[in-house]
Amino acid sequence: MVIEMNNIGLDIVKIDRIDELKHKEKFIKKIFTETEIEYIKAKKFSSQTISGLFACKEAVSKALGTGIGRTKWKDIEISHTESGKPYGFAKKNNKKKYYNISISHEKNYAVAIALEEDDYFSPKSTNPLFYLQKRNKKTHKGNYGRAGILGGQFGMAGAVYLAGSSCLRMGSGLVYALVPKNISNILSIKFDEVIVEQINNSGDSFTASSYEEISSKIKKYDVLGLGPGFGWDTEKKKLIERIIKESDSKLLIDADGLNCISEDINILKHKSNKIVMTPHIGEMARLTKKSTKKILENPLEISKKFAQDYNIVLVLKKNETIVASPEGEIYINKTGNPGMATAGSGDVLTGIITSLIGQGYDEFEASKIGVYIHGLAGDLAAYKYGEYSMTATDIIEFLPKASKLCTK
Repeated sequence: MVIEMNNIGLDIVKIDRIDELKHKEKFIKKIFTETEIEYIKAKKFSSQTISGLFACKEAVSKALGTGIGRTKWKDIEISHTESGKPYGFAKKNNKKKYYNISISHEKNYAVAIALEEDDYFSPKSTNPLFYLQKRNKKTHKGNYGRAGILGGQFGMAGAVYLAGSSCLRMGSGLVYALVPKNISNILSIKFDEVIVEQINNSGDSFTASSYEEISSKIKKYDVLGLGPGFGWDTEKKKLIERIIKESDSKLLIDADGLNCISEDINILKHKSNKIVMTPHIGEMARLTKKSTKKILENPLEISKKFAQDYNIVLVLKKNETIVASPEGEIYINKTGNPGMATAGSGDVLTGIITSLIGQGYDEFEASKIGVYIHGLAGDLAAYKYGEYSMTATDIIEFLPKASKLCTK
């Protein structure tokens, strides 16, 4: 029996019917994909499992509006999220369509319902690992953090724009962009809601003498994201050293901020504040004086030791990003895709984590949630635009959707 209604498909399969067919190799190979067959094998060729998958594929074909015939059996695949929840996807007009699946078994029957998801469905979004705190109705923008982004130089205004935009999109009440004088007009035009604060004695880029003016401004912030488009030279190294040693601000350090620190890693042993560091593999190699090959051979232990040695939260950006706490805790992130290997993606992550810290999440929690939502937004963007064509701006576009999925 089949029911069709507004991209919903329902199918009921008699389990006795599958009992008769499941031992026929030709039947299994005709109906199921290699991935599905592996799942069936893992379930020891259970008649209930096979009946459920069969019903799911029929239900998806009806939700497609084609039925089996115009759509081939193997054009539909039933898979599972990490938590075990089933979902389906099918090829339609050279594009994958995703389906939320519900399977139920009665003594003699398997019942499956398939509901077409929206255009930007991601299997990883169906059971979020993390949830954002629900907002109280009696609040105002001052309750959600004052976050600063310090960075930029001529030709690199975009890095600050991406970090500031994602910081605001992640929920900060107020976001400030501290930038050199010569790019302040550019960013004042680009930003609508982010407040641009130019550092007057900075010229084309920050110098050590910029510290006093920067220090007077960051006192009002709850957190400072430092490094996007920052540049890397002796003057900036001295500036960062003073910020670390003399400022009480919570810091997230990324990009060229990390490269400046790598010249004298012992700067971190003189800090008076809480710090999150977000290196990619190349930056981690400079920080640890190890080869990228060595780091990739043992990223977990190297991340854990670094976080403990310097009493910081480390976010090692890679295909499965690692977050390490000063106490030795480790989180390995599973969201994200190769399309996120694009210029500016790290600046977006800087803004996300900076925002969460400013809203009151502790540094380790903010980093875990941040990399998860960053990757989830990237997965949603990849579904819309494809992994080849997506950009960092596309990740920001999907932060509202990813955040909503992670809000109870």
